[in-house]
Amino acid sequence: LSELKRDYADLMKKTANIQKEMIEEKKTKVSKEAAKQALDRAQDLRRAGKIREAEAAYREALSVNSDNADALNGLAYLYADENANLDEAEKLIERAMSVDPEGRGYYLDTLGWIHYVRKAFAASLDALLEAHRRIPVEDLSARAAVSFHIGKVYQATADKDKAFFHFIDAIKLAPRTRWATLSERELDTL
Repeated sequence: LSELKRDYADLMKKTANIQKEMIEEKKTKVSKEAAKQALDRAQDLRRAGKIREAEAAYREALSVNSDNADALNGLAYLYADENANLDEAEKLIERAMSVDPEGRGYYLDTLGWIHYVRKAFAASLDALLEAHRRIPVEDLSARAAVSFHIGKVYQATADKDKAFFHFIDAIKLAPRTRWATLSERELDTL
């Protein structure tokens, strides 16, 4: 009888542990979905030009999952584009690179853009050229973004020939995209 009680107690402990694991798994799944929804909303708001709302949505995604590299990168890029909170932007992007080393090329693009906004053109160019080497060849839109950013650095440093080449590269890589449109505008100013 005592052995039966022990077996029953063990079974109850195992059942409780399994239930706890299932609850944690469900919480994790819900958290990931909430973070994804907040990230999607942030990106839509940013595209719509609603910068403060986008910032709040990126922060919401990070409150759900502080290691969400896409949210870290998105918020850092938003700050760089707005020339705001650049110290925080750099910390965010460094964190993104540490939690997701595989995405380093994408994060280096953002880091390069942060340096560009700070007018640290040598550091910007180093980060952007490394980003260009790391981003997969098949990701044409990301490569076009990097080419546009490199073109802007060369334009800022009065190297019009290299700027021209990189703006043309962005247009060829991803025609009919934001990067092509921006590059065409910059070509008109060279």
